[in-house]
Amino acid sequence: MDPATALELKEKLSNDLSNLGKIYKAKSSRFHERSVEHSLVEDLIADGWEEFGRPLKTRTRLRRAKTHDVQLEDDMWCQLYRLGFRHFSIDRDFKLPFGKDPAEKKQIDVVAVNDDCILLIECKSSERWAKPPCFKTEFEALRLRLAGHQKALEQLFGTGKRVKYIFATRKYRISRTSIDAKRLHDAGGFLYNDNAYDYVDGLLKAYKDAAHYQGTYIRV
Repeated sequence: MDPATALELKEKLSNDLSNLGKIYKAKSSRFHERSVEHSLVEDLIADGWEEFGRPLKTRTRLRRAKTHDVQLEDDMWCQLYRLGFRHFSIDRDFKLPFGKDPAEKKQIDVVAVNDDCILLIECKSSERWAKPPCFKTEFEALRLRLAGHQKALEQLFGTGKRVKYIFATRKYRISRTSIDAKRLHDAGGFLYNDNAYDYVDGLLKAYKDAAHYQGTYIRV
């Protein structure tokens, strides 16, 4: 990975606690929120935004529900934050190299880092419960991509951290005994379906000291 690409990726990561706290608050909401001049409200409402809260003197507060794909990414980010991770990707356009060719990059939806490991999370969701597409090609190429990602991540974070790829799904009927789940496992990835998310979420709600459970289900 060339120095310019490494610098670009570092700018899309943050371990600033104040900044992460603000991002967590925004990602915890089910809505995108913004405050705009009153003159812009009519056009934005036509584009799907809605007014909420008390109007301000010169601006109007608007919100719009997140799409299901953004919601899953934000939910995964927030769950890992609640588990104690404090170093994250903060830009949805995080393309991690896995080869020497500049085109050999893969979008990573969430990157979470602690002292021991780096989690690479790819999210796939459906608005309604559905049978997932076949991921055969993607999972069969995953092993080679992970080897390349490892080298790029060592440039960003140094050596010694384990890298784990998590394939997070929502409202896809994909079980741990499916053929694709086996392909994912054989390639070194981990399936994180609705049941896994709900299980960890239940732990977080039951135990406020969430850091104690970091890694108990997301095995790294």
